[in-house]
Amino acid sequence: MIKSLHALRAALVFAACMHLSACEWFIDVQERITRAEQRIAAADDRGAFVELQNALQAEDGNVRARLLLAEVSLRLGDPNAARKELTRALESGATNQQTAALSAEIMLAMGESPLLLAQLDAGESALQEPALSTYRGLALLATRDVSAAMKAFDSALNVDARWPRAQIGKAEALVRVGDSAAALRLLDETLAADPEQALALFLRGTLLARAGEFQAASAALAAARQHAGGQLSAAQYLLAVATLAEAHLGMGSIDEAQAAHSELSRRAPDAVLTRLIGARIAMARNDYTRAVAEAQKAVNAAPQVMSAKMILGAALLARGSVNQALRELSEVVRQSPENVEARKLLAKVHLKLQRPDAAMEVLLPVQEAHTDDPQLDALVGWANLQRGDNAAAIERLERSAAEGNKSVALSTDLAMAYVAAGMHEKAIELLKAMPAEDPRRNSLLVSVLARSSGPQAARAEVDRLLAAQPRNLETLNLAASVYAQSADFTRARQFLAQARQIDPKHSATLLNLTRVEVAAGDMKAAAEAAQRAIDLDGTNNAARIARAEIALLDGDTVAAIRELEQVRKNDGDAIQARLLLARAYLRQGSGRDADAVIGELRRLAREQASVSNALGRLYIEAGRYDEALGQFREAARKEPRNQSYVLDVARTQLTLGNAAIARETLEQFVTAQPEAMLAARELILLDFRDGRREAAHGRLTALQAKYPKNAGLAALEGDMAMAAGEYGSAIRAYETAFELSPSGSNAVRMYRARQLGKVPDAAGPLLSWLKRQPNDTMARLILAEHYAGANQLDLAVREYEQVLRTGRPNAAVLNNLAWVYHLKGDPRALETAQRAYMGAPGVVTIADTYGWILVESGRVNDGLPILEKAVASADAPAEVHFHHAVALMKAGHHEAARRTLLRLSRTDAQFPGSSEVPKLLAELTASASGVSPGAAQ
Repeated sequence: MIKSLHALRAALVFAACMHLSACEWFIDVQERITRAEQRIAAADDRGAFVELQNALQAEDGNVRARLLLAEVSLRLGDPNAARKELTRALESGATNQQTAALSAEIMLAMGESPLLLAQLDAGESALQEPALSTYRGLALLATRDVSAAMKAFDSALNVDARWPRAQIGKAEALVRVGDSAAALRLLDETLAADPEQALALFLRGTLLARAGEFQAASAALAAARQHAGGQLSAAQYLLAVATLAEAHLGMGSIDEAQAAHSELSRRAPDAVLTRLIGARIAMARNDYTRAVAEAQKAVNAAPQVMSAKMILGAALLARGSVNQALRELSEVVRQSPENVEARKLLAKVHLKLQRPDAAMEVLLPVQEAHTDDPQLDALVGWANLQRGDNAAAIERLERSAAEGNKSVALSTDLAMAYVAAGMHEKAIELLKAMPAEDPRRNSLLVSVLARSSGPQAARAEVDRLLAAQPRNLETLNLAASVYAQSADFTRARQFLAQARQIDPKHSATLLNLTRVEVAAGDMKAAAEAAQRAIDLDGTNNAARIARAEIALLDGDTVAAIRELEQVRKNDGDAIQARLLLARAYLRQGSGRDADAVIGELRRLAREQASVSNALGRLYIEAGRYDEALGQFREAARKEPRNQSYVLDVARTQLTLGNAAIARETLEQFVTAQPEAMLAARELILLDFRDGRREAAHGRLTALQAKYPKNAGLAALEGDMAMAAGEYGSAIRAYETAFELSPSGSNAVRMYRARQLGKVPDAAGPLLSWLKRQPNDTMARLILAEHYAGANQLDLAVREYEQVLRTGRPNAAVLNNLAWVYHLKGDPRALETAQRAYMGAPGVVTIADTYGWILVESGRVNDGLPILEKAVASADAPAEVHFHHAVALMKAGHHEAARRTLLRLSRTDAQFPGSSEVPKLLAELTASASGVSPGAAQ
């Protein structure tokens, strides 16, 4: 019974196979070899490998299958397996003539070129010409004897001028000696005779890609991929596809590059090359997080591959992880000091960190050997720009442009150099000649126009850009920014709404909406916009930082810390977030948590002076001056030429009472850096404060002789004259400063000097300046205060209201406007005072205004508690105590009111209402004794 069941089962299986057209059990050996050859032709060597193994299981001694399996194994990168199969083929009857070429290929793959040469020279090979000289040339090429290899290839070509392998070998030799043009001509001859010669196509495409001829390169590489079967090894095929992807990237064809990368991912998903191409495509798509992830995997897999570290460094730099980029690129330059591109990337990192001297040091070893590199010139120019040497920067950048560097980046840098040198017209001319599609160009042009011609010119330019490209996201965002700066928040929101309709997930639009709402004072809307960006992408650290900053503005330290801790978790290199987090912890009084974050910052910063200096500022805010001084000194040690760091050292020394040490710090720096204007200015102020006025004037006169057109020195002369009460001299100095550098601060200086000097129309400079720059909030506020002090209440109201229209609602401005409204008897006073109080309830003067207006409006019971909180402050001025006393009187608390008034009468304090104190005291005294004030007199 059991036997019959087995038989039945076998019969059923046999019957099933008979009905299956592809039943694998009944394919003969020859058909498998045919199928293997078809797979080889389709560049599917792995599939061919399986077919051949199955064939050899059925017929172990099949010579054809053994030879094909040896070839396939070699192309798959396993020369040891190939040699084993070749040996078994010989054992099965293969001849030396059949195996000679394959044996030579295996020896080359295994690095046995010297042994191959010895065999060829001894006549031990069955190879015949021209193959004999061809393999001799390939072996010599492998041993780097290029000259001898060239002669061997020529010998082969003398036998057969069209022998492809010799032509390709000679082309490779020509590339080694730097004659790519001759190599390309030779490859063209090969392809003219055989257009399907994959190795020639591969080499031609690679050479063209290196030369930047991406269109021709992509055509050659696509053809190489098409005809790769049986010709290219697996490694060569992958390299051809990778180079094809690079060529597409060079042409800006990202989708085509992605298609090539998809094939790489199918064939070798974890290969270093696949990861690197994936990183480069992510960079092209501005997906820097993915780019870093792909490049990091490549580095982890092959830490010795410097190109992987270089791409990782570039991706980290693009993502903003500057310290990590610094570490990776420093390692590349250390390992490969001759790598010019790595040096240029490292210089960019240093420039990003505001370290121009370090950038120059990195570039110096390659400058002389690469005088024709316009990118190098541009970087040196940018370093000079950061050093403040605008003339040298412009010279370098202009030379780079003259040498053929027509990149948008260079033109933009040159325009920025022109702006730094005050050459606004040249900057505008250059920017207008650049392509209007470039966002960086547009942003800079609008900025320069706003600075040189005012906000109206900036708005006109963005309107023109929008007319040309109404659905361009970058342009809509730029327009929103420009209109927000003009306080036209309605238009700004409209532009951003249009941008969101085009792409609801565009994170930059949501971040700009956040900024617009902050500027407009709508913190709730700002927080919502930032939250939407976070909801779209939880790793959007910029949105989380914006959300934290809003929380800090609202006084919600806990919420800010929550967002910043998430950024800290997301990005181990997020310096800005950690600085904010440390500040938040210090504000909260969590010193231990703050110190932990600061410890991370110190490790991250390493030689980054700007972070050390920022840490010093954090300690200053916390009143930890000794620690601040240590950080400022560390910053100055890292960048000894940076005068702002030295100034922070000196100022902190002054704060700690070490004036003599501060003077020594400044004098040493000025001696070493005579052009350090800010440090010299600080020395002059120190002399002046110490009563050494002759020394101060002497230093100033010497500097002015050296820099006669320096507006800062003219302003300093005015400041010293003001301190000495010489208002006429101060006015003249400030007028000179304004002529040299028109600015709101110089206009305010002129106003103060004219006001104290009793000059008629003291506010003239403010009015003139505001015609040029109507959105200068500070200048307008000072003008409003001037009108209020002169009892020109209508004009004061006009200016305060204009400030509120063009800037973010400010509790201090609302408070001042409320007070002017109150003086005018305007019913809007109470509502405005309430808004001010809600914005800053802890500010004594603001609480006093609101409480007093409530009392004056008859709402004594509402106003009295607010005034009581105000007078509880130790720094409450006498006027606030006076208002509190009056409120107490009106509420019937006469004794408490009398005690306050009595204290005020015993001081010399002068304030509005101080003359009323004796009268009110008399009223309270008479009331207490039951005698009317008139009868008592």
